[in-house]
Amino acid sequence: MEIIIYGSDEAGGLETYDLVREVLKEIDKKAEIKRIRKIEEVTDNGIHSTPALVVNGLVVSIGNIPSREVIKKAIKGCKKAFCDDQFGN
Repeated sequence: MEIIIYGSDEAGGLETYDLVREVLKEIDKKAEIKRIRKIEEVTDNGIHSTPALVVNGLVVSIGNIPSREVIKKAIKGCKKAFCDDQFGN
């Protein structure tokens, strides 16, 4: 499993990183967590608002710090988790 967090520490990247680590520990999962902080690298990857969370290539959250539940569902493989929780669908 690959998790990528886009955004500087000040833009919510650090808080998102900490939440992801906590959720991984809580559900006893292991994953490679990559952080991309440089704005050039963020935009080169098509991300235009931070923080952003990508799990296995799926953009889970963009422009806000995701909830623990969104992170948990995404890690467990629920591809629709972020839509339900963030957009009320």
